[in-house]
Amino acid sequence: MVALEAGDLDNDGVLDLVGVTDGQRVHALVGDGAGGFTAATGSPFSSGGGVNGQDLALGDFNGDGDLDAVRAATDLTLLLGDGSGSLVAPGTSFPSGPALPPNEIYLGLAAARMDADADLDLVAMDGGNYGARVFPGDGAGAFAVGDYGSARPGNEAEDIAVGDVNGDGKLDVLTANSSTRNVSVLVGDGAGNLADASAAAVFPTGADGRARAVDVGDLNGDGRLDVVTANGSPADSVSVLLGNAAGQFATATAIPREERPRPT
Repeated sequence: MVALEAGDLDNDGVLDLVGVTDGQRVHALVGDGAGGFTAATGSPFSSGGGVNGQDLALGDFNGDGDLDAVRAATDLTLLLGDGSGSLVAPGTSFPSGPALPPNEIYLGLAAARMDADADLDLVAMDGGNYGARVFPGDGAGAFAVGDYGSARPGNEAEDIAVGDVNGDGKLDVLTANSSTRNVSVLVGDGAGNLADASAAAVFPTGADGRARAVDVGDLNGDGRLDVVTANGSPADSVSVLLGNAAGQFATATAIPREERPRPT
């Protein structure tokens, strides 16, 4: 598995799991509420279309009350949920807009309400230009190709997270930039548009913090969103950047990987 998400696929109040492999398959595992999981009927599901699956997002994209899944690869593919834990394969691929450059993929994916309506939208990290692109949803399972906010091309931005980091009530997008060892904040305007790269605030993740993944949450209980990144080699560490609710973050604190003794 290259990505894993938890959600209630069969509407029984118990969390289930959905995972994507680096091919075309999406796996659904139904939870029993006691820590056990079994494959949903028909799992794994072929997502068709593009290859090299990289990420996954869950949400009710067509408004029927059941969780659906979108897989990110060389395209984006929507697999509708049937409410019993299964997904309808092979799904519908999009976008219909500008194609990715040859041999490039969507590296990161998030579902969020980026504009003023009540419909879930998607934000995807474009591996070709290392930028975040918004796909506004129509609430019926279709998506338009919206704003493209470049995440400083050449930074090897490999993941995204969504949150209101500046406290203006509008969702922003954060990108994990590997080669430049930092996180970029692309401010959202609440209408589905992202600030241009030239206006992006950049926050270092540490000398060896080659950020490969990023997420946001209130880590210290002060009511403000903070940032955490998972960093690749040579550090293989986690960086924590505490937020001040105005879109700014403190100097990163690195948490080294726990070394475990190897069996002799």
